[in-house]
Amino acid sequence: MSAMQEMVKALASLPEEQRRTLMASRLELFAEMDEAERRRSMAEMIEAIMGLSDEERRRLFRTRLEILAGFPEDKRMKLIQTHMTILQEKGPTAVQQEMQTIHGLLGELSPAAREFVQKLLAHMGPSHSH
Repeated sequence: MSAMQEMVKALASLPEEQRRTLMASRLELFAEMDEAERRRSMAEMIEAIMGLSDEERRRLFRTRLEILAGFPEDKRMKLIQTHMTILQEKGPTAVQQEMQTIHGLLGELSPAAREFVQKLLAHMGPSHSH
């Protein structure tokens, strides 16, 4: 197991508050990187997240969406654009898996995060929003 896989697995098992704090600092770090470094680091993290169980993945997605909803627009868009580029490179199955997970989480999100996700899905096009 790589260091990133171990970190992601540990992150998924933490209580919500600790997970939120650690993930927020990780996302802040990603936002400060140059594009190439951000893509490399985020791709490694996405790959590790894809290897988790459905429940662990849902937990991390929920936390990530809540954090992103509270980020300033410029920082949030930088992270989302890099994330979507990486997912597109992984192919339609990766995109579909992530969309299914996000759709399944909508009811569990705070109103602010739900609104952010619905706007994001609408922006991504009709094939992603139901």
